[in-house]
Formats: sequence, structure tokens, C-alpha cells
Amino acid sequence: MTTITDAARRLSLPEDKIVSWIRNGSLRALDLDGDIRIRESDLEALLESRVIQPQPVPGRKRCKTFGGEAEFEYEGSVSTGVKFFLGKSGMPGEATQEQLRELLARFVGRTVEIGSHFTQPSAGSIGAWLNDNRTRGQAMGRAVYVGGILIAEGYAERVKRGIIRIFPSKRQPSEALSRLKGVLTAAEADEMKRDARAGWAEWR
Repeated sequence: MTTITDAARRLSLPEDKIVSWIRNGSLRALDLDGDIRIRESDLEALLESRVIQPQPVPGRKRCKTFGGEAEFEYEGSVSTGVKFFLGKSGMPGEATQEQLRELLARFVGRTVEIGSHFTQPSAGSIGAWLNDNRTRGQAMGRAVYVGGILIAEGYAERVKRGIIRIFPSKRQPSEALSRLKGVLTAAEADEMKRDARAGWAEWR
């Protein structure tokens, strides 16, 4: 545990700021017979809640990877083809409209491995199919991004670690979007719903 003075020194903030956080409930603290102590976990929780989230480039949507460990941005939709932007470098990857239609047709109604290994995804997985059907210039290792987009737009769900199920029939986009609370703005969510409905209509 740490004191108000130590917490203020570590954060290069005045002690009054630490006290105000404690008083307004932003920072949990313990009163030990008049001595105020702050648990490290509570201080870390406060700092985590203050992390500034990057704003997406106009025209791009934010999405979680298949496993949910990270977020990325993408343009387009499953019905029109997608271009996604990877990591801090923003290096683009893509999956074309034709590739996504063929992928859905190939795996419709099936529960399979996502195949997240970059160069050697498991046989029969989404990742293996994407690698086998990539065009010149397309990178390998796109499954975690494509899988995340399929889930976000209502085409699939994550069954468990490493396993994805492609829906056999239309699933309301709101069911998938409910898992992205706090990731999407209201406008982005509405756009995803429209794209998903259009994509299912075309595919079916």
C-alpha cells in the first residue's frame, strides 16, 4: 500500500488532487484509524480508467480482434470487402468482397478453428483458408482480424478460445454488437447494423 504523499509524488501531481479523487470516489482508499492508505491495485485501476482511447480515422470503424485482446480499425464491410489497419504502424491488410463471400459459403453453419497462427494455421481453419486463397500482395495471418469483423457485423460468434462458428442464417447484428459496448460509438454501431443487414441479404 501507499500513502497520499507517495501517490502524488509518483504521479507528479499535488496531494490535493489525490485527496479529491478519494473524496469523489474515483480512487478507493482505506482509513486505518486516521491514516489513509491506497492499495496499489486501486491506484492502477484509476490510472487504467484514465487511459486516453485513440480516435478512429474518419470513415473507419473500430473492432476487436477475434480473441478480444486488441482493437484495430477497418474500412468497408463484409458485404463490400474490408481493409483493416494493423498495430501502431497502421499497416493495411484486406479481404475482398469475393473472398468474404466465398469464405462464408465455405464455412456456413460450421464450427471451426480460427487458425490464428501467422504462417502455419491449423488445417481446415479460417486462417488456412485465407492463406490458401490470398491474392498477390495480401499478407498472411489475417484470420484474427477477419474473424473479429465477422463477429462484429453479425455473421459469426466466438464459441471459445480459438473456435469460431459461422451462423447458418441471419443473426440480428445487435446480438454481436452488444459484446462491443464501449468500443463503438452509436453512429458506428448503427453503420455496422446497416452493413450487416445488407450483407446477409446479398449472401442469402
